Amino acid sequence: MHAFTALLIQAIRIVFPDALVDVTIVRHTRLKARIDLEKGCHVDIFFREETQRIDYALICGGTRLFGLDNLKGWHYHPLEEPSQHILCAAPTPVQALAQIRDVYMQQEGDSVDED
Repeated sequence: MHAFTALLIQAIRIVFPDALVDVTIVRHTRLKARIDLEKGCHVDIFFREETQRIDYALICGGTRLFGLDNLKGWHYHPLEEPSQHILCAAPTPVQALAQIRDVYMQQEGDSVDED
């Protein structure tokens, strides 16, 4: 648990250095983290030590826009169709958060274009 927590906190500092972050350890075996972004968006991260389950999700307006998780093998949920599962290699926390940041920036750019 401590190893993943340390890697995650380091990754957050690298990828989202100015973001407000809340990390909670639940019952010593589960981690919940939330990275607050702008315009009603945030990143949710969950880790369960017993199963080694990891979930990363970009949430905007209460809807998952993009995510990565390792339920039944590593896969991501693409921006175009977040209910899909596309197999991928296991990302490091930095890689996962960088992908989420890139999707968030793309989403933000698209919403600016629509204004």
